[in-house]
Amino acid sequence: MAKKEILRGAAAALFGGNSQPEAAATDNRPQEAAAVTIEEEVITEASPEEEEDLINSIEDEELKAALHAKRMEKRGRPPKAAPIRRREAEIYTRTTFVISREQLAKLKEICFLETITIKDIMNQLIGDAISKYEETHGEIKPKEHKGDVRTLFK
Repeated sequence: MAKKEILRGAAAALFGGNSQPEAAATDNRPQEAAAVTIEEEVITEASPEEEEDLINSIEDEELKAALHAKRMEKRGRPPKAAPIRRREAEIYTRTTFVISREQLAKLKEICFLETITIKDIMNQLIGDAISKYEETHGEIKPKEHKGDVRTLFK
């Protein structure tokens, strides 16, 4: 009986409910006396084995499921992308360039001195190169290039 009251009190404290057992909750003593009894109670960390034993001793399946859900709440990988990244992904795409080590070192130094990112410099350089090409050869209109793999190797 006392074990069930302790479990109910612990579960209520864990889930933000009334942390006092039912008997203490109906107690008509003044608030100061109730506060003293709460301060005297010492809660210690349980080992994982003790915690499992305590959870396995609970007969109420709903309470057991709620405790399990609370323990598993923050497990796993964090969400993949922040909303800012999602909006940025609509505009930009990732790609790879081969560049000499010396040029990369100089590019990084420029970024450090000017406090800008490599992405910003590359956007500017590629944009300038495209506009220069379009001045001499005319405007470039990107097309959808969809190949058919069935006809590729015939």
